[in-house]
Amino acid sequence: MEIMLLNVLQEFGLPVALVVFFTWQSWKRETRMNERLSTLEQDYTSTLKDLVAQCTKVIAENTAVMSRLEGCLKKPTKEDDKKRH
Repeated sequence: MEIMLLNVLQEFGLPVALVVFFTWQSWKRETRMNERLSTLEQDYTSTLKDLVAQCTKVIAENTAVMSRLEGCLKKPTKEDDKKRH
């Protein structure tokens, strides 16, 4: 990059060399930032997948328990009394 920058400086002058340098610097920074963001997004995605799976399991278990509790707490009806006797 240094040799290219010197060639641009000699041929086109300082303003063009500065534009080329800052454009290259920004491009490199954006590339690094994109890699970091991709890594973070992958981490968040895998974490969220695990959390959703765990929450789904817990919700299903809670639903089953609530159904059983509802059955236990249900007031007996006349039909239930007839079935017992």
